[in-house]
Amino acid sequence: KLTGFEKHRLKKEDFRDDSVDSAELTSAEAGVALYHFQADPNGSGDVGQVFVRFQEMATGNMVERSWAIPYEHEALRLEQSKPSMQLAAIAGMFAEKIRSSPIGETIDLEEMRTLSSRLRNSYGKNKRVSELISMIEKASQLSQ
Repeated sequence: KLTGFEKHRLKKEDFRDDSVDSAELTSAEAGVALYHFQADPNGSGDVGQVFVRFQEMATGNMVERSWAIPYEHEALRLEQSKPSMQLAAIAGMFAEKIRSSPIGETIDLEEMRTLSSRLRNSYGKNKRVSELISMIEKASQLSQ
């Protein structure tokens, strides 16, 4: 299940249709998509494949790239992952929590508050990250 992006989700047949508008990033931005899935313990191979399309600024041509998503049997715990992954996961989990989705109902706000406070070390004075941390702290206080 893809977390978020409901407004920008494309139908499979529209992926290569440049007339269909979707979420767009500028060259200075980055994006992270979060998927929830149940791995088959008897399965093998990659989890999936990701495809991206973008306009190459030098030529104006549309370029498509794809990468395999390898299965990691011993994936890092969230606390041990890169700060960018921690931020994406925390933002996604918080969105699910405030939407009261089935996944969100399983999320503990106090644990999320603890995880999010660690982001200050990596993101310092980033205003958007600080706002996210503040919202999580307020939600945690209100839930007690």
